[in-house]
Parts: sequence; C-alpha cells; structure tokens
Amino acid sequence: MQTTTQPRTRQRKPRTKPARRIGVAVRPSEVNPFFVIRITEGKKTDLYSVRPIPSDWGTAYTMAKLPEENDPYHVNLAGADSTCDCKGHTRHGHCRHVEGLTALTNSGRM
Repeated sequence: MQTTTQPRTRQRKPRTKPARRIGVAVRPSEVNPFFVIRITEGKKTDLYSVRPIPSDWGTAYTMAKLPEENDPYHVNLAGADSTCDCKGHTRHGHCRHVEGLTALTNSGRM
C-alpha cells in the first residue's frame, strides 16, 4: 500500500494596519492663513498644509505635504461623494486625506 502526504500549506496571518491618528498642529492666524495637520500611522508622521478653496458643492481644500508643498492634493468633502485626486483615492475610492479631514470636520476641530 502506498501512502502520499499532502504538502503543508502555511496560512499567513493577515497584516494588521497600524492605528491612524490625526490632529491640528497649527491653527490659522493673521501670520499663517492655513491649517497644518498631523497624520500619524504607526511610527510614521506626516505634516500637511491645508487651505480652503472655493467649491460649487461640498467643502474643498488643497493639501500639500510639508516641507516640500509640491503637487498638492485637492480634497472635496461631500459625505459619501467625497473625492481626492491622490493615488490612493483614485485606485481604491478612499484615502487618508478624505478620512482625516472628515474626522476633523465632524469633531469640530477644523
């Protein structure tokens, strides 16, 4: 009698996403006309300058990562129809920029 053994397949544990936190680092003033927000994911922290911009519907902002401020993202907060022109939102339909600004707006911190 011949016995065969099945190869063992290892199941990978699903990756846990690091906790994400957002806060306002600098509020607008006469000297500084825009917000600076801090987004922290795990050990990585990024600062963004956030400026309101005119919009026909929803509330719109331009966000630029500091210190470069190159290639800003345009974020429009309109509930379930919120948009951002970053790669993440374009590919997946959600991003840290929309989620972060929505959380700050809903909590009254912005």
